[in-house]
Amino acid sequence: MNFAGNRTSETRTTRVELKNGKLSIWQGPTQPALEFDYVEGRLLGIEVRRRKTSNGEMTYVDFHFINGDELFDVSTIASSSVAADLVGRLSNVKDPVNHTLRIDAWKNDRYTNVHVKENGASVPFLRLPGVQKVDKGFKVELDSSERDAAVMSLIEKINSRIQAERTN
Repeated sequence: MNFAGNRTSETRTTRVELKNGKLSIWQGPTQPALEFDYVEGRLLGIEVRRRKTSNGEMTYVDFHFINGDELFDVSTIASSSVAADLVGRLSNVKDPVNHTLRIDAWKNDRYTNVHVKENGASVPFLRLPGVQKVDKGFKVELDSSERDAAVMSLIEKINSRIQAERTN
């Protein structure tokens, strides 16, 4: 999928990881990560993809942004509550193509939280289906399938909206 008119496979995109309450750029095994409290840019699209990690293959959500002529992806694990929160908030953005979005991240207790601002105004939270506890006899497992389906539906709607706004 081509998210920006000038984005090609040769275009350098910075990947910003969203985890542990921080937005960070990995600099390599011998360098500390660059950490940020927030990032800003215009939303180009959202992509869900599999990525090889040290823990095997994982599914990630990449939120594609542009700030000036710098392309960057905010990336987080697809099944995480922070991914669902961010998608839910981005679905409430009025104009992702032309307005600057700011994503703040922080951690309280155990959870990473995000806050989104559109041109300086707070974007409201969208309540999504919760994770259900399923009793499997000797153990209780968490089932996020209903929330995951809602997130995927919102991603499709956001991407369609961005494409429609870009063609107008």
